[in-house]
Amino acid sequence: MKKRRLMSVLLASALTITSVLPSMAVSAAGDSVEDALVASYDFDDQTLNNSKSEGDVAQAIVTGLNNYTGTVTYGEGRNGGKAVKLGDYGLKLNKQNLGDNFTVSLWLKAEGRIANNQSVMFLGYHNPEKWYAIAGRDSNNGVKMWANGGIYGWTEFGTLPLANDWHSVVITGDSENITTYFDGVAVTSNETNHPLAGTNQDIYLGVTYWDPEFTGYVDDVKVYNTTLTEEQVQAEDKEYYESVLQEKVDAVSADSLLGLNDSADAVEFDLVLPETMANGAVTWTSSNEAVIATDGTVKNPDEDAQVTLTATVKAGSLTATREFTFTVKAIDRTDIDALIAKAESLDTSKYTEESAAELADALEEAKAAASNAEVKAAVKNLHSAIAGLTYMEEYSNPFAAIDAAAPAASKEMAVGDSEQLFTLPDSVKDNVTVEYFSSDEESATYADGKVTALKDGRVTVTAIVTAKSNGYKEEYSTALNISDADAAEAQAVQTAEASDGPLTIKESEINQLLTEDLELPTQIDGKDADITYSVGNADSSYVKVEGSTLKVTRPYAGEGNYAFTLTATVKTADGTVTQEFPLTIAEGTSADTYAGYVYVCFGNVGGADVQQLHMFLSEDGLNWTALNGFNPVFEVGTDYADLIQNAGTHNYTIKSGTDITKTVSGDASVLFPFEGDDQGIRDPYVLRGSREEDKNKVWILATDLNTMSSQYGGNLSSNRVGNWGTMSSAGSTSIFVYETEDWVHWERRYIDVGSEIDAGAAWAPEAVYNPEKDNYLVYWSCRVGTDGYARNRLYCNETTDFKTFGPTKMYEEEAFYQKWGQLVNANDGYGNIDTSQLWVADEDGNPYGTLYRLVKDETNNHIELMSADTVLDPDVDYDNTDPKRITPYTKNGKEYAALADLAGLNDFEKADIVWNWFKNESTGNHFEYISQKNMEAKSGAYEGATMFKFNDRDEWCVMIDFYGNNSVRYEPYTTTDLSKADSITKVSSGYGRTGGDVGCHGGMMPITVEEYNTLIDTYNADSSVDNYHQIDYIECDKRELEDTVNTIKKALEDENISDAVRKELEASLIKAESMMQMPTVDSDEVAALTEVLDAAEITVSDEKVSSKTGESKEVTATIDAEGVDLTWNSADEKVATVENGKITAVGGGSTFVFVRAGRTALAKVQVTVTEPSVTSITVKTAPEKTEYKIGEELDLSGIAIEATYDDGTKKEIDIKDCTVTGFDNTKAGTQKITVTYEEQTVTFEVTVSTKAVSDIFDDVDSEDWFNDYVQNVYDKKIMTGLTPTHFGPTDTLARAQFALMLYRMEGEPEVTTTTAAFPDAGESWYKDAVIWANQNKIITGYTDSGLFGPADPITREQMATIMYRYANYKKWDVTKSANLSTFPDASSVSAYAKDAMAWAVANEIIQGNNGRLDPQGSAVRAQAATIISRFIETYPVFE
Repeated sequence: MKKRRLMSVLLASALTITSVLPSMAVSAAGDSVEDALVASYDFDDQTLNNSKSEGDVAQAIVTGLNNYTGTVTYGEGRNGGKAVKLGDYGLKLNKQNLGDNFTVSLWLKAEGRIANNQSVMFLGYHNPEKWYAIAGRDSNNGVKMWANGGIYGWTEFGTLPLANDWHSVVITGDSENITTYFDGVAVTSNETNHPLAGTNQDIYLGVTYWDPEFTGYVDDVKVYNTTLTEEQVQAEDKEYYESVLQEKVDAVSADSLLGLNDSADAVEFDLVLPETMANGAVTWTSSNEAVIATDGTVKNPDEDAQVTLTATVKAGSLTATREFTFTVKAIDRTDIDALIAKAESLDTSKYTEESAAELADALEEAKAAASNAEVKAAVKNLHSAIAGLTYMEEYSNPFAAIDAAAPAASKEMAVGDSEQLFTLPDSVKDNVTVEYFSSDEESATYADGKVTALKDGRVTVTAIVTAKSNGYKEEYSTALNISDADAAEAQAVQTAEASDGPLTIKESEINQLLTEDLELPTQIDGKDADITYSVGNADSSYVKVEGSTLKVTRPYAGEGNYAFTLTATVKTADGTVTQEFPLTIAEGTSADTYAGYVYVCFGNVGGADVQQLHMFLSEDGLNWTALNGFNPVFEVGTDYADLIQNAGTHNYTIKSGTDITKTVSGDASVLFPFEGDDQGIRDPYVLRGSREEDKNKVWILATDLNTMSSQYGGNLSSNRVGNWGTMSSAGSTSIFVYETEDWVHWERRYIDVGSEIDAGAAWAPEAVYNPEKDNYLVYWSCRVGTDGYARNRLYCNETTDFKTFGPTKMYEEEAFYQKWGQLVNANDGYGNIDTSQLWVADEDGNPYGTLYRLVKDETNNHIELMSADTVLDPDVDYDNTDPKRITPYTKNGKEYAALADLAGLNDFEKADIVWNWFKNESTGNHFEYISQKNMEAKSGAYEGATMFKFNDRDEWCVMIDFYGNNSVRYEPYTTTDLSKADSITKVSSGYGRTGGDVGCHGGMMPITVEEYNTLIDTYNADSSVDNYHQIDYIECDKRELEDTVNTIKKALEDENISDAVRKELEASLIKAESMMQMPTVDSDEVAALTEVLDAAEITVSDEKVSSKTGESKEVTATIDAEGVDLTWNSADEKVATVENGKITAVGGGSTFVFVRAGRTALAKVQVTVTEPSVTSITVKTAPEKTEYKIGEELDLSGIAIEATYDDGTKKEIDIKDCTVTGFDNTKAGTQKITVTYEEQTVTFEVTVSTKAVSDIFDDVDSEDWFNDYVQNVYDKKIMTGLTPTHFGPTDTLARAQFALMLYRMEGEPEVTTTTAAFPDAGESWYKDAVIWANQNKIITGYTDSGLFGPADPITREQMATIMYRYANYKKWDVTKSANLSTFPDASSVSAYAKDAMAWAVANEIIQGNNGRLDPQGSAVRAQAATIISRFIETYPVFE
């Protein structure tokens, strides 16, 4: 019989009790506590009697609160007595409506795994719901504290692991708070919802109205009608509680305190010392605070030092202590001191005051750095400060001051004159270097700016000035006319030497795509000059010069850019100089040109909104402006007043009877989730149709979720987000689909994708076109009930119209533990989510060349990139997969086939089994990982990555939702090659968002000019933002409009036209000139302008002509009028010329040939000229060099390639224009070299021979028995010399060296971890080799010590064993085996090596040493070369 009683302990203490927890304490007097105990059940008499009240018996009830009709059973209690066993029933205590002040105490012991929501203790009532409870939590086989009713909505307050042992649980309540104690320690304290105040507010143990009964034992149940203090609770069994606290503190790993450090034995950076441990407050002390302070700050000493930290944990009256010992490494200032010296050597007087001050601050920080952490930060900051130094203007741009003092461009001098011609201003003397030159030293010398005239002649002296800051150069020249030389000769010299010309046009105006008129320079060196400009024979319909203005008309979109040459002619007293500038006019923009971007996202407005759809626009893909003032897009227009009733700020419901699935009239359709389960919408993705029948369609896919919904514990009014675990396991399994063809009218669909697979929720849906099946694959993230909603996966459906979806399949089951070799806490979730895919065209223009995928890797909490050639895994039969099918998996002799089978396993074992259950059902696991370190380095608050290609260049943008930064959210990264590892880099500046609030997790897509303008018209721009504007575009070729204007003007010059026609023409001219200013021009309207002329019409025999260069074709033109002459001209004579209708193709491209008659008749012929195609290429002359040694580069000097064209012509091709492949200077033998030009190929052969190792190494002779073997491994780069001239054939081979040899033989594959395989195998030159060999079970290390022994000499049997394992790893035949008994020392072969030695002998890889196996004998490098060579002869290593 148990004799312990809380009362005796309380009386013995006789203390005044206070508590830091908010509770109403009873008096310290024992009588008050005894009086407060209203129920006590110790079950020792195997009854449910309340020992405090005779006749009061607890009720045994079942789920639904009906009486239990079976027999209550009992088992062994926690202290030798009895405990009631629950399982088929629970207990209801006859203590209703205790009010706000209560305490319920019990001991419980679970039996087996606790199911989700399985009731442990329930205080309150189910209808209306108002309760506080402890129930099962499926993710950790523990319990959770949660509540509903009152101020709470299914709110969790915390979880506890509950092992199958006795634990104390106490719940106390007062008018303000409810506090839960676990094993004597307060674990939660929350605002009360008054669970026992009211009517029918009962106490239930192991049962509720809804949930399954708790399976386990309950003992020592006590109920008080008052609130016990923390000390009173702990006094019940303080010694036991304190021992439990000590156990939990002892279980804390020192690794959890390391922070950035790798080991407790090598501390370099600050430790992370928690303020709480095992729910108790921690006080830290240090044995050496000068090295490790009590807040974890580390100051690295001059020598390594050992420091002991002591944690004293207080939980009320309970105390536990724990010591942690760390070795702090000595401070390393090598890098920082070198950087300080570099910084101090800089002359800061050249830099701006601000940047110099930043450097001074960084230097001060660097000098004061007292720990390796501070050193590391100081190095970074000092680098940044040095890089950020900004030169003062006179230093970075000294030329402005020099220009003002520069000498004249020409000067008259007499022989014997000497003059200081060039003097640097004092302000820039120290900032530049100057070199002086004379074009004729016999006529004049030039030194230090002083010129001396020596004899008659025309000479130029030049000072070349170089800015020290950036290397920019400017030249200052003066033309000297010395004595009275022949005038004509002097003029010739002047003209010739002026050819370089003093004219300068800003570099930004040269070689650019002109989109508008260009103002041309009218001055030289700030002085007016006589400059004239011309454009030669350029087409005047595109470009012409009017004074100093270059008038530009852009070609029609699709016609291509127009290139021409601008010539400037400058007249001076010294002569005339010309200069040419190649310029290009950009083709015009059409309505279908992709010239902008749309970003569809979700957001909360005003802090109390349902999450809804929002849109941003951008012209450059980096800077975004909100549409509709960042109100939800559906709010545009006024026609919704009859459909929508306001339910709060931006919070709407649909009026009864409204069909919301159809188009709504007005400015825009309602993009709002009225029919959704959650009345919220998130994670939208936008895509354009790819199938032929839906090229004009656009879809938005989105998640049905409002994270502030009360069903998840959220609260809209207080902006409180609910519990993600509940959302992902009990959320909506449907997604939203919106479809439009004009961005104005939308059709909404609500499609269930997840219920058929028992999904907990479906979120982040996106889609990609599958060209192999001409359909779309919709993929989305979720957790499923099959594995208890514990792991993230990607699932998918096929569709052709986004109306009917195929069966749900598994898209990705990520084997994360195989990839990363580590596990995270189960609560964090595993696997990948938020995936986004993009097709990139191949070199042949196929738009579906490579498929790139971004994913959020939940294990490592960062974004990853991968690629594939197909949407679905080609090795998986998609239609026959079943996402719910578990393939039983046997491990360690036990079969696992259901979730219940995983009980008792650790996380790694569970992950391994779950992966093997589902791996055969995954349809998209074929993607190859592409390392992107810059992107992956961003871990934590990042998700929802998306990507798109820029409209104007071959560059891709990856946008990552940085939800940890509400001021920007999406951060841009760019690359010009998605396939290249580590090519993606973050855009450092020049991006952002304007207007509105936060834009969250969404999709971005390039859009056309017409779509861009439509979105502005429909959804309005933010009225507070002034940078929104329509994008201009040309609907037709404006040259036709210009011709029409000219035609009208010429017609008006005719005095013979009637007054009526004149009046009509004058009106047409006004309209035409107005149309010239418009962004769009309609062709029909242009034609209508001259209808009044009733002009004669020209008809051409061919409106389109296609030719190859050199060909001529006749086109005839007829006119329906007599006595009218026809004139012909070509718009671009570099493409085609025309003479009386004979069109001759000149060069590749397209142009127009016009035929005119008088003032009004005009017809045009579109001419396309193609270059002849190459049909074959030949090597006309072989290269001069065809014999090579290993390591030499290919030399194509002397080679001549001749191409034959389909028109029979031949042409020699520059080898630089060809692609040359097939040469490998690392391999010996005859090699076939392939030359490719315009898809035609030709080959020739070269010979590569090896360099003899006897010529390389001074200790290898060509007559040595091992020479050929050393040559073999050296050629194959398996072994190199110990030094460039020493091979070391008789040197003993170390184990690390042999591991490296196998690693090289395998091709040095990349390893996926930086952690050394063994504690003593961390040196860089062999570290990866040992990691690879260990991961593939080729090298296992010493079993007794767990070490590798890198420097140990490798024995013959170790070498045989490692090679035997390598052959097994390669899945080669290793069945051949020899009888070792023929060797006298066969018995000395270690047991682990017998099979390997038998195999090696049988394959003659090891042949014995003087008739003996000598298994423990060490191997020298010559023997290793021999054995490796024999191995290569036996197996296809390099095939």
